[in-house]
Amino acid sequence: MWASAARVRRDDLIRIGTDYGGWWIPEQLIDDSSICYLAGLGEDASFDLGLAQRFGCNVWSMDPTPRAIRYAAGLDHELFHFADVGVWSHDTRQRFYAPQNTEYVSHSLFADHHRSDRYFDADCQSLTTLMQRFEHDHIDLLKLDIEGAEEEVLNSLLAAGIRPNVICVELDVPQSLRRTRELLRDLARADYRAAKLDCKNWTFVLDGVR
Repeated sequence: MWASAARVRRDDLIRIGTDYGGWWIPEQLIDDSSICYLAGLGEDASFDLGLAQRFGCNVWSMDPTPRAIRYAAGLDHELFHFADVGVWSHDTRQRFYAPQNTEYVSHSLFADHHRSDRYFDADCQSLTTLMQRFEHDHIDLLKLDIEGAEEEVLNSLLAAGIRPNVICVELDVPQSLRRTRELLRDLARADYRAAKLDCKNWTFVLDGVR
């Protein structure tokens, strides 16, 4: 799959966060003025808080999962902001299916992702709505760890003309390899280059930014 992506070599990649919740990012593209949207908090804020602490930037984290909401309520950092909504292509209310293992926190919009009949309903908002809500005219870094919903959200992002300098995304099931390759091609056409692949976690950088 890595061979299917348009790629770029960067020497400034650093990893922020734990083994479980960390991501690779280009250090030179983040500073204290960066606007970071991070969808899928779960119960590991090491990346979110790591960005805030290392760069002094504000981070906006989103997750509608009840356990994530309780976890976020216990976090205390002036640069950390939390919204208890899911991220989707448009504003709606969606059903989130639970993982089979009750110790896991991540839920999915797709029943076949976790093969579970347990669920909760929650509000979802588009990135455009979230930007209006938080009064932002751009996003510098976008992270999507949203259990299969990333394709729909990325397609809506590209259609809306939103171009973060950095996109960190877990390309997860249930989409097929064919659809994943199509998404990689769409990102390439939008001038995104893959800078890092770590298991299923991709880091894309907008071509031309330094």
